[in-house]
Amino acid sequence: MAKAGRKLPKTPEQQTARLLRQIDVPEAQRGHGFVMTEVQNHSEADQRAMVRSGEDRTVRRITRVEKLFNRGTICADMLAACTWYQNAYDAGYNTLGLAADWGRAGGGSSGSGSHAARFAEQAQGRLNYQFAREGIADWLLPLFERVVLQEEPLSANGGGKATARFQAAAWQLHGRIAHLLAVR
Repeated sequence: MAKAGRKLPKTPEQQTARLLRQIDVPEAQRGHGFVMTEVQNHSEADQRAMVRSGEDRTVRRITRVEKLFNRGTICADMLAACTWYQNAYDAGYNTLGLAADWGRAGGGSSGSGSHAARFAEQAQGRLNYQFAREGIADWLLPLFERVVLQEEPLSANGGGKATARFQAAAWQLHGRIAHLLAVR
């Protein structure tokens, strides 16, 4: 039974936010850092579960570049370019199903192994990622990747000067991949 005078959350979003606060997710404690999005169905089982439960929304963490966009640090074009870069990296490297290619060494010897892409999507993601990297100046690339791929805050990378360097890298990236971005 609920305690008198205490309101129970009514929507699934409110229940999820309450649960996140209970398990001490730092972003939930501050009241931001998550956004409700449409459920992304990846398998037949996910689709069946969604139909049975009636859920069509889920909670996902807001990325660092989305936070920068929400604060006005970067524009919509920069956001689209950074999101594309992150998706290309994820498609190429943050995937399951990598096959080891040991060549003629038979496996185990140092320097002989490489992780070959197992699927065409992985290979394309790696090509896109390398293509995009070539458009960013070498001295801007480490900061840019720390923010976009590792989710580090700009304040941990030098503050105001880091913001200007990040914006420069994002514009260079946008110039390189603008023809690959979806038209708004």
